[in-house]
Amino acid sequence: MSRPSLSQQQQQELQKLQQMSQQLSSLQQNYYQMQGRQRELENTLKSIAELPDTDELYRNVGQLMFKSQVGKTRVDLTEQLELIEIRVKQAKKQVDDLEKIVKETESKLRASIQ
Repeated sequence: MSRPSLSQQQQQELQKLQQMSQQLSSLQQNYYQMQGRQRELENTLKSIAELPDTDELYRNVGQLMFKSQVGKTRVDLTEQLELIEIRVKQAKKQVDDLEKIVKETESKLRASIQ
């Protein structure tokens, strides 16, 4: 049994679907990376939660290590966590929205082929 050939419009829709699927994959990867960073920040904040603000610790910044007070580090990490939480929510919304569009486009394309 041979497959029916796709019309020009169906081919364009298929190509559009493939591009959106690639974009979705990229967005999902970015989302998972941000979630990982969020967990890392949360765990770090938990591990220094009981330390006095005046204690000192060493922080990695790129390839360098800097001495910093726990209180300042806690403030910096809290700010970073707040920012990444916003970005994670935005990324989740983008992923969800694009997933919906991909599913709708796929359904329309399947219906037009049959």
